[in-house]
Amino acid sequence: MSQQDTSDFDLFMKLHAGLPRQSCGSRASTLRALSMVKDRLPASPQIADLGCGPGASALPLAEALPQAHITAVDLLPSFIEELKARAVKAGLAERISAHVGDMMSPPAVPASLDMIWSE
Repeated sequence: MSQQDTSDFDLFMKLHAGLPRQSCGSRASTLRALSMVKDRLPASPQIADLGCGPGASALPLAEALPQAHITAVDLLPSFIEELKARAVKAGLAERISAHVGDMMSPPAVPASLDMIWSE
């Protein structure tokens, strides 16, 4: 990483630290998008949330789909740690597997997915 890349990354982290979502959208928009595809999913879907951040999408998906398992992947360890803590607090830790990794070649994503989610 160049010095400019490092300072840009540091600025990104400062701007997003502690925010529940690192992108546009909302819980309502996540659930609305899910409502458009929910009837096409199997009863116990396997879902990958790529670029999951601290869980702004993974958590509502897990709540709305009680039989789903979510594999969440983000490049930033701090976001993954925050997602894990939020999942425990919400009682969803057993259904959300959170991993540090690149969304372009995610680790630990099941070979058979029913849906790939990325907001």
